[in-house]
Amino acid sequence: LAAAADLAKSRFLAHMSHELRTPLNAILGFAELMIAEMFGPLGADNYRSYMKDIQNSGQHLLGIINDLLDKSRIELGQFTLAPEDVEVATVVHEAVRIARGASKAEQAKINLDPIDPSWIAHVDRRVIRQVLVNLLSNAAKFTPREGCIRVSVGAAAGGAMTLRVVDTGAGIEPDRMAKIFEPFQHQDAGRARKGQGAGLGLWLSRSLVELHGGMLVLESSLGAGTTATVTLPPGRIVGGPGRHADRVWVEERRRAG
Repeated sequence: LAAAADLAKSRFLAHMSHELRTPLNAILGFAELMIAEMFGPLGADNYRSYMKDIQNSGQHLLGIINDLLDKSRIELGQFTLAPEDVEVATVVHEAVRIARGASKAEQAKINLDPIDPSWIAHVDRRVIRQVLVNLLSNAAKFTPREGCIRVSVGAAAGGAMTLRVVDTGAGIEPDRMAKIFEPFQHQDAGRARKGQGAGLGLWLSRSLVELHGGMLVLESSLGAGTTATVTLPPGRIVGGPGRHADRVWVEERRRAG
């Protein structure tokens, strides 16, 4: 009965997420049209401010709906990856650019360590970018403006690769660490610097990494920040530092189209 109820819930979320996205996309579309003043000026400056608020709120709501839809797809076994050979540095730069643009005036500084351009991974580009954006967004919520968030890529044992996000934020209480990957969990809202989402970011990130055969681990000390480490298995790593044979193989594939 519990399994049947859980399945019914996932199907309901999937259906409602689709139904909610249709009118919401219309709202966002018209808001964008009015902000651009395609058919003439809006008039008072307050209208521009209101339309921007509508757009920002709509985008936030759309993000929550998309998270719910992804959760239901994963639980129903309907989430399909579209893997391809991806330049890791490019995906990481894209994620950092998105995170930096989210709220430039408020967030802590995001530093990106140099990434060896030879890193190539056979992954779903959109999904890995989403995981990194989720981790960066989560770090930004609990890191003060004067703090720092650092992103790096490195080698791991056995030919695996790690993507690491380290912040100097508030950290996570030991009693919350055991539940941190459960869906709809929130950290202490009083210590968060930004509005909370649905509490699905970490659950989704770990689930999406696991679909790639990898794992996501969090290490944290209260008041001393948090380190999120994504490890992709050797089978997903096509090329990397010191892997001459792999790089030659990748170059041959590129020449072949």
